[in-house]
Amino acid sequence: MLCEYWIVSRGNIFVPSIYIGSKTNPNYWYHGGWNVQAYCAWITAVGICLIGFINKIGVSVPAAGEKLGYLGWLLTFFTGGIVYVAINKVWPHPNVKNFQGLKWEELADRNVEQYNGVEVFDDEQRGVAEMTDFKTDVKVSADSI
Repeated sequence: MLCEYWIVSRGNIFVPSIYIGSKTNPNYWYHGGWNVQAYCAWITAVGICLIGFINKIGVSVPAAGEKLGYLGWLLTFFTGGIVYVAINKVWPHPNVKNFQGLKWEELADRNVEQYNGVEVFDDEQRGVAEMTDFKTDVKVSADSI
């Protein structure tokens, strides 16, 4: 998650899409709801330190494998991050295309967000946020919830 926010998406978040937990989510549905790139990075990072874990459950391993177990959290954290960023350079998830050309936290400076058919307006006088899904032309405001 850290590499996704800081490096891949450069601090840009599509806030309205965070709350859509279905296939209609235009930004965060990934591959059927699974971020395959993240799982590939996780498996790679954990696989490196797995020999150290095997040592802890009583199986004899070489000394180098035992030392990998001591560095497990740190090694897994950095390896997973590097692999995740590299995978998204070679095989980007669909949301990476939505961030192309955006600067650091550029979405935070906009009052109106419109991406993939979702537009959000801030009514500062009433303090009401309204979201319009252009595919269904349905408007939802905080007052109606």
